[in-house]
Amino acid sequence: MSSSFPSPPFITPCGSTTPPSLPPKFHAIALLTPFNDSQLVVADIYYDWSVQAMRVTTYGLERGYADFLYTPDGYYLLDSENGGAPQQCFGPIATTEQVPAPNWLVSYQATCNGVQEVLGVNTNWWCGLTQNTNGLAPFPPVKECPPYESANWFWLRADNQMPWRMMFINTTNDYKLPFIGRFAFVHFPTFEAVTSTDLPSIMQSCIAQSDKVDPEVVASLQIERPEDTYDLVSQKPFPTRDVDQANILGNIQKLIPGLTPPDNNTLPSWPPTLFMTALTTPTFEPHSFANQPYPTQVFYDWPNQRQLTRFFLPDNSLEDVILTATTSYLIARFSDGTYKCLGIVPVGLPYTNWPTRAGGTCKGVITNNPQLSPDKTTQIFALNSEPPRFFWIWYTTANQAIMFAEVPQACNVELVLTDYFDYMPGPPPFDPSLFVVPPDCLGDPQSSVASQIEEP
Repeated sequence: MSSSFPSPPFITPCGSTTPPSLPPKFHAIALLTPFNDSQLVVADIYYDWSVQAMRVTTYGLERGYADFLYTPDGYYLLDSENGGAPQQCFGPIATTEQVPAPNWLVSYQATCNGVQEVLGVNTNWWCGLTQNTNGLAPFPPVKECPPYESANWFWLRADNQMPWRMMFINTTNDYKLPFIGRFAFVHFPTFEAVTSTDLPSIMQSCIAQSDKVDPEVVASLQIERPEDTYDLVSQKPFPTRDVDQANILGNIQKLIPGLTPPDNNTLPSWPPTLFMTALTTPTFEPHSFANQPYPTQVFYDWPNQRQLTRFFLPDNSLEDVILTATTSYLIARFSDGTYKCLGIVPVGLPYTNWPTRAGGTCKGVITNNPQLSPDKTTQIFALNSEPPRFFWIWYTTANQAIMFAEVPQACNVELVLTDYFDYMPGPPPFDPSLFVVPPDCLGDPQSSVASQIEEP
């Protein structure tokens, strides 16, 4: 019986309905995950609302360095080394990105939809809705995007209300955040208020002495797509200044101790039988209840070619996804014992080596970082999904799942992020009844298709 296995983590209600404000001056360090399979980026961020300025000094984990100063008049590209005093300022360059006001989450009407851990830290799950602009996934075969707004998520630490993680749905930087809004995920191992910054003096110097950029160079520095941002980091923005990648990696180690580039790392795999619990975060609201993470159990049985992924919904119903070798059956189960057939998806259960089959590559390793990977080594992999979408997964070297996500989210895909909790390889035998599909829910997978669920 499923009751013999650990219950999934449940969220608790929030204690506040109003998002907290950012400190008027802060310093943050961020690990940035792109919308494609390019490199991870580390950002060293200083913010000073007294001059509405934000400096984002960026280091590519595999290659590159770039330094940006965002102001009300546009952004400046700073000719600096390892976040030091800029030698020159190039700009201002027009951009739609804006330094956010301290109350920016209030201005976007974010709602707190639950409290639960992320990476071992208790967090408030704040949600902001935007229209999804990423287009359709290949199936289900719908002709247009559903009329739902998609959810962006902002996890704030419960102990000090500082940002801990962010997830953005669209590639279009809907929140207009300088630099970091061009990435799918932002993890903040450091976020702290400071009493002063040097941004007023840097900004004054840039305004007074900035080298004006000729039109051709301006065109190359315009940021319109995520790839423009990524290229500014990976492609040396100042041809006259050499970039010493070894020196950059040394600075990355100071900013996020234990973070290192990939080195022919082994891809994770699943054992023949596996039980997991998780929180699966929805990204649009097709239900009467508001977005909140779904407590989840996963029963994986490769020898018998069956898997059950069970979601515990806020209305006390269950949504079961029963996978066979070739097909997924979606079933809603209600507290009174009745059920409803939700449709069929022509996707079978994952192979045990699904990361390898998806062409996964390691993009970074975090060893014993007290915030992001305490007492363990976590490897971060990018995998192919349906172009232009990619999977990003976090697994420990002990083969334990930490996180799974697909980015950018298609408008007809409901579930896009999974945070794992319990991970039990070789569990006790599963009750066969868990995998039984009601007879009236069987049918032609090509003729009855419901919401696509990409998550393994």
